[in-house]
Amino acid sequence: MRAIQHIAYAALGVPDVDATAAWYATVLGLHVSGDRTGAAAVLEGSRFGPAILLRPNAETRLLGVGWTLAPGSRTEVASSLAQAGLSPTDVEPVSGEGLGLRVLDAAGVVVELSEAARRERVAAGPGVIDIRKLSHATLRVPALDSAVAFYRKTLGFRVSDRLSNRFAWMRCNADHHGVAMTAAAAPAGLHHVAFEVADWGEIKRACDHLHGLGVPLEAGPLRHGPGRNIAIYFRDLNDVRIELTCEMEQLYHDDDRPGAWPEHGTFDVWHDASAPASWRVATPAAEGR
Repeated sequence: MRAIQHIAYAALGVPDVDATAAWYATVLGLHVSGDRTGAAAVLEGSRFGPAILLRPNAETRLLGVGWTLAPGSRTEVASSLAQAGLSPTDVEPVSGEGLGLRVLDAAGVVVELSEAARRERVAAGPGVIDIRKLSHATLRVPALDSAVAFYRKTLGFRVSDRLSNRFAWMRCNADHHGVAMTAAAAPAGLHHVAFEVADWGEIKRACDHLHGLGVPLEAGPLRHGPGRNIAIYFRDLNDVRIELTCEMEQLYHDDDRPGAWPEHGTFDVWHDASAPASWRVATPAAEGR
């Protein structure tokens, strides 16, 4: 069993927590978890636990990415990090009991690991969009190979696909990718965060919902090559890129057997198209501490 089971949350620093929480409630149906204390807010969906953490910050920043550990694996993971020459610190979990671990990855992005970072909510029905879970985060990294090595050797991820020296998709469970990384000269940060919806019909319904709210699509609907998933992309009020996706490819083997994709046509196989020019526009940098 792999120690890391799935992505838990993305932590964002934003100038206006209340306005951002209201946007996510209206557009994605996320709501503030429990009794809010202080200036921060934890957003969750109707079917899943914490997905977005909002903390006040002068500028929009990626504060970290949280991952859920298998029960009883904290000691094993702490040992693996120590053997890699890292010094993880204790962190209070977003929900539940017990201490988690916090460490910087090879690109300087905060990684938080907790056995109780996410809780399932099976009783509630769908919200304004039928989001099933937080799917993945894609990071901008200055050195792709070292970032891949960190997640592979230190945290046990497997490489699912690569696009030359520019992109890598990695998994910690059967989903084709739980984290992806794109090489960028800009400081490390978040490229986008993705939520999984029920199916292709829900993507269509989400497009109508976004159009009705005046939220423009940046890209899609489209089908990616790596992952084979259908996706749409748009921005939140802080210019953070969001993906809604479905039909993610499932890989049940535990080997590193990455596919190799060409430069052209990988982004959208339906149209044999590359990513739009806006894809390279900077999104939130990582706080790195």
